[in-house]
Amino acid sequence: MRAIKRAGDRAKRNECGASEIIGVILLVGIVVILFSVISILVFSKLNPSESPTVSVVGTIYEGGSGSTTIWIEHKGGNSLTEDNTVIIRINGSDASPGWRGTFAEARNSPYFTFYDDGDNLWEIGEVFTYDATAAGYTGTGSVNVLVVNTESNSVIYNGLLTEDIEAPAGNQPPVAGIVGNPTTGDAPLLVTFGLSGTDGDGVIVSWRLDINDDGSADYSGAGEPPATQIHTYTAPDTYVARLTVTDNGGASDSDTETVVVSGTGPALPATTYVNEYYTTYGTVSDFANMQNGTDGGAYATIKEQFQAGSGASIDLAASSVISSSGWTDPTKGYLSDNQYAYTASQNNHLRYGIADSGFTTGTISHVYIEVEQHISNYNNDQFTITPYFGGSAGTSATYSGSGADTTITYEITSQKSSWTWADIDGLSVNVMSVRSGGQDGTWFVDYVGVSVDYTSPSFNRFTGYFNFTGVPAATDHLVELRYNRNILHLETYGVYLWDGSGWNLRGTLSATGWTTWQYTLTSGEYNGGSPRIRLNDNNPYGAVNGQLQVDYLRIYSS
Repeated sequence: MRAIKRAGDRAKRNECGASEIIGVILLVGIVVILFSVISILVFSKLNPSESPTVSVVGTIYEGGSGSTTIWIEHKGGNSLTEDNTVIIRINGSDASPGWRGTFAEARNSPYFTFYDDGDNLWEIGEVFTYDATAAGYTGTGSVNVLVVNTESNSVIYNGLLTEDIEAPAGNQPPVAGIVGNPTTGDAPLLVTFGLSGTDGDGVIVSWRLDINDDGSADYSGAGEPPATQIHTYTAPDTYVARLTVTDNGGASDSDTETVVVSGTGPALPATTYVNEYYTTYGTVSDFANMQNGTDGGAYATIKEQFQAGSGASIDLAASSVISSSGWTDPTKGYLSDNQYAYTASQNNHLRYGIADSGFTTGTISHVYIEVEQHISNYNNDQFTITPYFGGSAGTSATYSGSGADTTITYEITSQKSSWTWADIDGLSVNVMSVRSGGQDGTWFVDYVGVSVDYTSPSFNRFTGYFNFTGVPAATDHLVELRYNRNILHLETYGVYLWDGSGWNLRGTLSATGWTTWQYTLTSGEYNGGSPRIRLNDNNPYGAVNGQLQVDYLRIYSS
């Protein structure tokens, strides 16, 4: 019995030993699992989302006109999405003239220009620039540029920039081209210049042609140059014609053509100036200035008296700055063209006079003030808009701004019991910056104007008839019209010639800046020495009261 009992005791002791071993194993396993979980939690906190790796180069340089531009180039690494942040710090602050915002917000800022493929990613080889001068930078103080990854909240690039007297290679200059035909001959020599302007990484924004290289443009305009420009050299000499084109990055290029005019001295062509005119739905002021080509810059003004159909509306743009306090470039609020009047301080006033309607009849039903705007800190900042009737302020209204260009429409019809066109012509609009939050921001105004709904007689448009008498018989008769379209009223005008049986469209006056339109008459258009020219408004439903300035209208007979 004792032997059996001892065997049972040994078995019990063995069972207890096994249980202890299993318990230790389970305890160790639990400890390992807990340690693993804690490690995952700790190290996940210590290692957030990986920051992208990007190589960035920043440069600040002085342009030829003294402007300061910050240039940032992606040199390699990961692509960055539009929600990443760019910060411009000037003297340690990103308040104006500095800047802070996402890449998407930067694209809507007038100070930034992006040179990329438009896929909303910032990638290797792509560049963005910041016009520090336009933002208010005076050229003194430190400039830091930071690029911050939004997801990881990490600084990808932080550069203290120094000035470089040369512009970086990102903006390639345009290429100008000019070819004359013919380039030799006796005076008077009519030369047709073939013109071209190309830009591989942008667009041509302006051109000027100097026909004798004296530094003064004889022909000029916005955008690319026309395919051809005709000029008549009237005196023997050797001339250098120079074409200059400028791109949207401010770079320019010139090309020249030499013209050799021979002869003993002219035989200058006979010159006949326009003799008389009459118009429908328009006026001509200072007509005598059209009859003289050497008047020192004086010109005649052709003004349309626009009338629209029943139930129509017209838009009258701001045309003058009555007063401005703290606003930069206030005249840039005249046109909706993505060029801005702006201020970075609250309670600054900008009051615009509105262009005259030119109307005397028609019943006014609704009057609205329109302000196209955006605000960098649009969650906190606002605009207060006030109409002025003569010198008296009307009722104001306050509107929150927008992050992208948006038009605020404020109806003011009820502020007068009845409206006359004299009331419209005496109207002015005041815009004031208002801050409702504590953060800094900048207010931008692209366009200020007044929209009027009304009823009136049937639509008519400007037509002007300009007649010549006593034009001598000759082999060639060249018409020259030197004109400038008023920047506030960008109508285009068709030029028609009478051929004895009907009117024929021979050209369009569409350039901005002083430009010479030329055309050689046919024998029918010579009209027995009394050529007739008609100008028609080609864009009747565009800008109201189109205006055309004319330096001279004449015919060379040779």
